[in-house]
Amino acid sequence: MTILVYDSRKLIADSIAQLLNAVTCTHNPEEAVHKLQPEISIVTVPENYDVIRRIKYHTKIIALSLNNERMHLQDSLAAGADAYIHFGCTKDEILSCVGYMQKGYKYIHPSVTDIIIDNIRPSNKFGLSDRETEIISLISQGLTITEIADRLFISKKTVNSHKLTIYHKLDLHSTKEIVKFGIQNNLI
Repeated sequence: MTILVYDSRKLIADSIAQLLNAVTCTHNPEEAVHKLQPEISIVTVPENYDVIRRIKYHTKIIALSLNNERMHLQDSLAAGADAYIHFGCTKDEILSCVGYMQKGYKYIHPSVTDIIIDNIRPSNKFGLSDRETEIISLISQGLTITEIADRLFISKKTVNSHKLTIYHKLDLHSTKEIVKFGIQNNLI
């Protein structure tokens, strides 16, 4: 079985590949996938969602995240990844993921179970996720979208997406109404 590891940073790609006896690619992943036809490709995220979108029809993809951020999980799966693991995984855990994928299954590392459950089950009486509550708090404190994105290590687009969800869930129509809601409900 051929496994391809893609990361634009050679040291990272080589280290992961050596661990798994895989092939590395640090540029032009489409060409590497076409030439090598790997069964599985490991692609680091969040910086390579576009790579996942371009190669997803030609190989099974494991998204390897730098951390266990909810948006990395969501964005990886939305881009087309078949599995999600993070840099905190052991070699055995990565091999387990590969084994599941060889059998035709999807795989999400068990450590992100809380992220999935929190995303499905609202965490408070308002029906908001923890991240949405956090964003209300930061907006109420006067932070801008850019400042919130920087503080939470997510994109401005993701912050705006959460903000739209907050508007919808709470039937609010402006940032001013979010601030008022945050203050009235002690979310600051």
